[in-house]
Formats: sequence, C-alpha cells, structure tokens
Amino acid sequence: MGKGEIDSAPRVLITGVNGFVGSHLADLFVKSGYRVTGLIRKTSNRRFIEHLNIDLRICDLYDRKGMREIVTGMDHIIHPAGLIQAKSLEEFMRANRDGTNYILESAAKYCPDLRRFVYVSSQAAAGPSDSMAAIDEDAPARPVSDYGRSKLAGEEECHKLSGTLPITILRPPAVYGPRDHGVLPFFKLVKSGWFWKLGREESFASIVYVRDLAMAVKMAIESENSSGQTYYVANQETPSVWELQKLIAEIMKVEVKPLYTPLWLAKLLVPFEKIGSALLNKSPGLSDDKLKELSQRFWVCDSTKAERSFGWKAATSLDDGLAETIDWYHESRWL
Repeated sequence: MGKGEIDSAPRVLITGVNGFVGSHLADLFVKSGYRVTGLIRKTSNRRFIEHLNIDLRICDLYDRKGMREIVTGMDHIIHPAGLIQAKSLEEFMRANRDGTNYILESAAKYCPDLRRFVYVSSQAAAGPSDSMAAIDEDAPARPVSDYGRSKLAGEEECHKLSGTLPITILRPPAVYGPRDHGVLPFFKLVKSGWFWKLGREESFASIVYVRDLAMAVKMAIESENSSGQTYYVANQETPSVWELQKLIAEIMKVEVKPLYTPLWLAKLLVPFEKIGSALLNKSPGLSDDKLKELSQRFWVCDSTKAERSFGWKAATSLDDGLAETIDWYHESRWL
C-alpha cells in the first residue's frame, strides 16, 4: 500500500485496544486496511497489540483536552472499553456510563464528520430471557446485575446523542476466544476432571466467538442501515452450560464428573470471596452481582436483526471456536 493509499484510508479509534475484545478489533481493522488509533492507559499491558502497526495514545476517557486531540479527524470510533468486574455499582457506573458519556461528548464536539460510533454493550444490559424463546431488540430491558445496569446506562448515554452522532449499539452475549481470562476458569476446571453445575437445573446461554464479534463491528461500521440501531450478535448454537463444558472436555480428551454447587452454598461463599479479594485489592471473581447473572437459567438472544440489516452471521462453529481457544490457551501456557 502506497503512502497516498495509507493517507486516504479511513481512520478508526478503538478504546481499550489492549484488551480481549479491543485487541481482536485492532487485528481485524489493521488487516482490513484501516488506520487504527488505539486508546490505552499508562499502565496498560501491550502484549496483544505490540506486533501491530497502530498509533497508540495514552489518555484517560475523562481527560477532555487529551480526548479532543485524539478524536479529531476520526472517521469511526469503537468503544468496547469498560469494566466487567467492580467492587460497587458506583465503580461500574463511573466506567461504563460516565466513560461512555465522556467519549460521546468529545466525539460530538470535536468530530463533526464522524461516520459511525459503535458502542459495544452487552446482553446483560437487557437481562435474561424468560425461557428458551430468545429475546430480541424489542424486548424491554430488565438487567439483573449492577454490571448490566451500568451497560444499559451506557446505552442510554448513546440514545441522548443519537440525533447528533451516527451511533450503533451491539449487544453481544458471553464472548469467548483466545486472550480471554473471563471463561478461563471453566476450561481449567474441565482440565482437572470436573464440570460445574450451579443448582440442579440446566441453564442455557447464547455465546459469540470474539473474532465473529469483531467482524460484526466492522460490518456495522460499513453499513448505512445500522446507524441509530441496536443489535444482538450471537452464535446460532445455544448450548446448555453443562453441554458446553462437556464439549470442552471432549475437545481436550478428558473425562469429567459433575461438581454440584447448590445456589445456597454459592451465596454463602460470596462473603469469603469478598474478604480474599479485599486483601488482594482486586474485584471478587464470584460476587453477589455475578451470582445474580449465573443463577439465571436463560441467557438466550436472537441475532436475526443483524443478519437482515447488514448481513452478519456468526461464521465460527462452536467446535471450531472452542478448539481454537483451547489451542491458544495451551500455546500461551494459560492452561
């Protein structure tokens, strides 16, 4: 690609570019010929992006002056940055609501020619479904966790500026794939010969492979139809959480037995997890908030609207996505 082609390539800003989702977005947009600017913090680990030719900017979303310089001239802004674990609702809101507000306001003030702003929200913003009948974008939002409430608040910030900015909201369910710490404990448990059963009834969850999510963002950006819209983006397969762990065991070629945890026992464990996390100055892995999500039986969503609107459909089968994730965990010595 010549200098003229590089200079004319569209510019895209990705917040949290060093993270799980952000780094996969950077991979795809660099490969697709975009000029990528990545927003990181001073203390951010750059392991997943150090090989990429991107313009890294160290700036906090709350730094108005810094954000003005960064967003000016951008064609697209993608905002996946935020917290998935926090010690309180206030901490969630500061990151997922206020952080979204600050970058939206910066874009509205200093980026008049912006073609698209994509907010990567979460199915948690809408809450679970009542049954295996998948919820769609018309279903009323009923978040059950503080995390979900904070992501819905981020969506509401987007709606406030929807008349000023061309905004698209994507609601992925649980995201998995290489580089993810979030679902790693399930893989480790399976490797040790167990699969986890919370309660006595099976629960079901939509999921999406991280590279398919990245492609959904790119296709939404490049579609005129997606502006001002909200979409679920999920795999067509909806396994039970038990079935999912058994499939991981099959791919890893290990025998597994069920590890039952009654809901009442999980609730008793939460305070001890809080104490241990406080001593280590980190957010608890199992919190009251997370347990509220895990105890729901149906997290099932319908991506038909995204397919009809801009042609997105998850391209990675569950078998292939899990196998690629396991291979990466092994190669990276995480598993």
